Amino acid sequence: MLINDLPMKLQGLHMIIHDNGDLERVIVDDEKEYELPPTNLKEVIIDLSEMRHDGYIILLQTLEQMSKDIKGESKEDYAKAERFLRLVDDACNAIEENDFVLAYLTKSLVEGTLFFYASEDLPTQIDCVIQNLNHILFISLELDYILTQMSKGENIDFENKCIHTRFCEVNQSFYRTNDGVQIGYRVQSVNEYYILLIHKFIELNPMVSRCQACNRFFIPKTKKKTLYCDRVLKTGKTCKEAAPAIKHKLESMKDEVICVFDKEKNKMYKRLERTTDFNSNTEKSLNYSDYYAWLDKATEARNNYIQGNVTKEQALKIIKVD
Repeated sequence: MLINDLPMKLQGLHMIIHDNGDLERVIVDDEKEYELPPTNLKEVIIDLSEMRHDGYIILLQTLEQMSKDIKGESKEDYAKAERFLRLVDDACNAIEENDFVLAYLTKSLVEGTLFFYASEDLPTQIDCVIQNLNHILFISLELDYILTQMSKGENIDFENKCIHTRFCEVNQSFYRTNDGVQIGYRVQSVNEYYILLIHKFIELNPMVSRCQACNRFFIPKTKKKTLYCDRVLKTGKTCKEAAPAIKHKLESMKDEVICVFDKEKNKMYKRLERTTDFNSNTEKSLNYSDYYAWLDKATEARNNYIQGNVTKEQALKIIKVD
């Protein structure tokens, strides 16, 4: 791997992004190096678009409740802060089994936040940790919008729709060889990592499709317009194999269930945006947990309707919100 030739010393995740999207990654931590398996930018972004946040949301809700009890800088407050940080560390250790990069960079994000705000009082430091952890959820939401625009071939409104992902500040290194200059990147938080990869993905500009059967994003193997992916449905068939049976519904974009699903998803997202942007607490306030709980059920109802497993009435009853 070319990245092994770079003279890496500083702590963090060091990465080379090749022109075809291939990633070389090495984590430097406490003077040890951990070489990560090779992967591709497109795979990472599609995986991120499918990431479930249930456990993460529960963690954030617990942390927010714990933070309310940290009101000053007494010995008792510091003990509560230690329990707060221990919970984050335990959660990262649990994540590490399935996603070493996410776990490492989340820990690094927390450590970096505490270092940056070290001059602030304890409650402010803890609040900043929660805000930065919340940022990860916004990145996922904005990625959904970005991939939607790319799948439609429409422009991305960075100024109004990508508030959390339009800016990225990371360390760059330049390493000259006989073949030219190789640019390397060093990231120290999960936010930096995902935002950088999203920007590089947009630069790469691959063809993005949203499967009309399962409603998930995928990268077609050819430049030919592709409507269905190769994921396996609950029926045991792939989306492509199930296509003939559901084609008549999908060909009509005026189908009521599909239209209502798109409309309600947009409405729920706007409610979430208003709640998080203005910290409002009204009857129509919506937190992350409620948003993702609705989205999971609504998406399943949409897909079951398309596949003929439920009636239009049954699907609409689940999808529609007050």
